[in-house]
Amino acid sequence: MIAPSSWLILLSAVLVVPACALASLAPQWALPCIFLVFVLTVVAAVDASLAGQQLARTTVSAATFLKWFKARPAQFTLAVSGRERISSPLEASLDLPLGLTTSTKIATLAQSETTAEFACLPQERGRYEVTLCYLRARSPLRLWHVRGAKEIKTAIRVFPDLEREPGGKLLLMKKTGGLRTQRVIGRGREFERLREYAPGDSYDEIAWKASARRGRPIVRVFQVERTQDVYAVIDSSRLGARSGAVEQYVSAALMLALASENNGDNFGLVSFSNRVDHFVSPARGKLHFARCRDAIFDLQPSSVSPDFAELFSFLQLRVRRRSLLLFLTDLADPMLAEAFLRDVHLLSRRHVVLVNRLNDQDVRPLFSGQLPENKDEISTRLAGHLQWVTLKDLERNLGRLGVSMSLLTPGSVGLDLVRQYNDVKRRQAL
Repeated sequence: MIAPSSWLILLSAVLVVPACALASLAPQWALPCIFLVFVLTVVAAVDASLAGQQLARTTVSAATFLKWFKARPAQFTLAVSGRERISSPLEASLDLPLGLTTSTKIATLAQSETTAEFACLPQERGRYEVTLCYLRARSPLRLWHVRGAKEIKTAIRVFPDLEREPGGKLLLMKKTGGLRTQRVIGRGREFERLREYAPGDSYDEIAWKASARRGRPIVRVFQVERTQDVYAVIDSSRLGARSGAVEQYVSAALMLALASENNGDNFGLVSFSNRVDHFVSPARGKLHFARCRDAIFDLQPSSVSPDFAELFSFLQLRVRRRSLLLFLTDLADPMLAEAFLRDVHLLSRRHVVLVNRLNDQDVRPLFSGQLPENKDEISTRLAGHLQWVTLKDLERNLGRLGVSMSLLTPGSVGLDLVRQYNDVKRRQAL
């Protein structure tokens, strides 16, 4: 695409228009005026042709893959080759998809520069692809602006920024995430070794067969189980769309993965809607964390209802070892809560099941907090109270099956989840 510059417009206004007017008024000047217009036209055409050839010979490249983090400033570098053929400043811009913004709308490259830097800010996590960039240059005689689109292929993955989560930076540094080390309750269940009896040892720790073989009292020494399986089960159905719950669930699950890694446990991941969307078997290590992150970093809520019966059947078949299952869902819908309650016994008999939902300030007892100020607030309070009563009944019914239900604080969901996990470890409930 080519467009006239302000210099060409000014030149036409100063020379071409008066020459045409003079030729029409004074026929004796017609031939010189036509020659002048012809010369200017040829010069402009040659200048436009040279500019088009220069831009056509210019190539653009960028990194094929970039890894960014949500709401963290990032740089997009555009390399331009063949820049030396263009004597004028070269302007470049990017065709960014929704979810990525840049403060550098147009980057100007001087004669000696071959790279353009764009300051970008990812607004949403997910997968993105930048396929086009636009170049604009001036012709050698500055008579034209030449614009062209160049094809690039850059895949961008925007991950959750765990450093912005409460306690996330400490977990990334392999520390306790702001949690105090607590004494482990009990003596553990995993056999470690045998040793001779010492005063103060309990009689139920004596290994009678070993004592009979050695002819002296021998006791068993136990240790806390070091390698256990922990699963984060994320609801990405329509229930997860409320209050941006899935956004917080993803970050919380990754923080739980870091916490389990620091404690030497295996972390597994499940996401579901009306079916099981992702399943990552429990393991440890950097590669496994990257595998879990890649599985859910672009997870978005769908408009379908969850199928808890299929989910529980799937987990019953795939999760054989006793594990800690941390559900991240919202059971505010009475029918779905009834379905969850009806089938959760398939898991609670073998595993430790914890159900977590985001705390809603409107769901609370009627006479808690300040008095309502108007009729609309009274209606909201009544609806919230009824929902609170329903959830309390659900909590009691789940408790009879050995399932605990907890509220997570919006904004610190990951920290609350890590605290639950550490509490289970401390009590050796798993």
